[in-house]
Amino acid sequence: MENQTRRIAIVSAFAALYAALRFVPFSVVIGSPGAFFSFSDFLPLLYGILLGPYLGVLSVAIGTYVSFALARPPIFPEFLPFEFLPAAVNVLIVGFIFNRKKRNSFLIFSLILLAFGLHPFTLHLIPISAFGTSIAFPFYWLHLVALVLLASPLVDRLVKRFREKQTGSLLSAMLLFAFIGTMSQHITGGLLTEISKGNIARVLDLEGFHALWTIVFVAYPIERMIITVASALLGAAVMRSLRTTLLTRDVETTPL
Repeated sequence: MENQTRRIAIVSAFAALYAALRFVPFSVVIGSPGAFFSFSDFLPLLYGILLGPYLGVLSVAIGTYVSFALARPPIFPEFLPFEFLPAAVNVLIVGFIFNRKKRNSFLIFSLILLAFGLHPFTLHLIPISAFGTSIAFPFYWLHLVALVLLASPLVDRLVKRFREKQTGSLLSAMLLFAFIGTMSQHITGGLLTEISKGNIARVLDLEGFHALWTIVFVAYPIERMIITVASALLGAAVMRSLRTTLLTRDVETTPL
């Protein structure tokens, strides 16, 4: 009963924080006039680490619905009940990584990327002009980089060092996991955009999506790198503070 009460209190507090930061704009959403990404996008890394995949997702979902109740405009009006999914996927990916269930993270990321790739509104290759020639570049190249990093032994090594409280690897781990998480969040948002604006509302056709993805292709690496760095710095600061607090508490309570 005590543990249940504690979980409810923790989820409530983190949901409230998430709801509040959803009102602070960070970046506009290309192709959705009036909508914006918010500072809440810096939180999934911490939620995955501190709360784990399930309580973290619950906090994000509740926080999203609370923000709607407080009149925060949705990013995807046509897909309103599931707007929490992009951030929830980020939390799931990070949470499973830190719980040493990397296969779950890889499977979730792979399936979402595959679904995006198979969707008829997806623009797979973007022509880039350079040095007098045109090169076709995959739209989701950075997502593939994140997936390869997720599958690599580097993830396991950094999780091990992180759990062993090797402070030298803290920021490196935060940067890597924030990058993987935010790229999974972005591709989930892309899939939701295609479903909501293409299949449900039908406000964009194939030509419209191709124009949209061409613009997004230029903007998303910059946007995602900013989110990655900000999330990692926040995560490293919080985790270092928690480690210091716990270490101090251990020293103070150790009998002489």
